[in-house]
Amino acid sequence: MQFWIVQTLNGIAYGMLLFLLSAGLSLILGMMRVANLAQGAFYLLGAYVGYSAVRQTGSFALGLAAGALAGLAVGLVTERVFMRRLLGRTHSQVLLSVGIALIIGQFWFLLWCATFLTWRIGGFGP
Repeated sequence: MQFWIVQTLNGIAYGMLLFLLSAGLSLILGMMRVANLAQGAFYLLGAYVGYSAVRQTGSFALGLAAGALAGLAVGLVTERVFMRRLLGRTHSQVLLSVGIALIIGQFWFLLWCATFLTWRIGGFGP
């Protein structure tokens, strides 16, 4: 029975994550006409910065704020410095945003040594 509960909760969490990613992509593409495919990398960076802040300070609220600010900062720099120059050129935006996602992915790999986090009752596990 516990297996089905865990699988159900995993499915709900995964569905919520996919909704966040797809809603963000459709809003950005629909309202701003910017094809940014690096959103997942921004989420990844924000999550690991938040995780690191929680590990260092022990404060979930501070980790939440740090992760949100990190994702916001990288997103703003990407939009202001790179994406504004490519308005109306969708193919160039896609190519640039995929490159940014690859760079952030490598940055994550080097900084956090590609450690995957698991959740267990009582906090994050090793």
